[in-house]
Amino acid sequence: MKRSMLRALTGAVLAGAALATPAALGAAEASAAAAVRADGSVQSRAAAWAAPNGYTREGFAGLPSACEARGRAGVADGSWTAYVCHRDLPFSAFVNLYVKK
Repeated sequence: MKRSMLRALTGAVLAGAALATPAALGAAEASAAAAVRADGSVQSRAAAWAAPNGYTREGFAGLPSACEARGRAGVADGSWTAYVCHRDLPFSAFVNLYVKK
C-alpha cells in the first residue's frame, strides 16, 4: 500500500513539473516584476521592456525604496524632470533608475 501511494505521489509531482511550461513561467515572471513611475503608478513588466522615449538609464539604484528616494531627490533638485524605477531582472529585489532630463 505504501509503495503504490509513493508512486502516485511521485507521478503527481512529475506531472505538475511538466505543466510548469516556459510560457506559464514567463507569464508569472512578467506579472511579478514591475516598474514604479514617478507619479506612483505601477507599470507591469513586458517581456522586452524598453525605457520610455526620452528616458536614459541613470544606473543601479538598489532596492525599490532607495530608487524612489533617489528619483524624488533628483526631481526636487532639478537634475531630471521625471524618473522610472524598473526591475530589469525577473524575481530580483534590485532595480535600475531611468530618468528624463
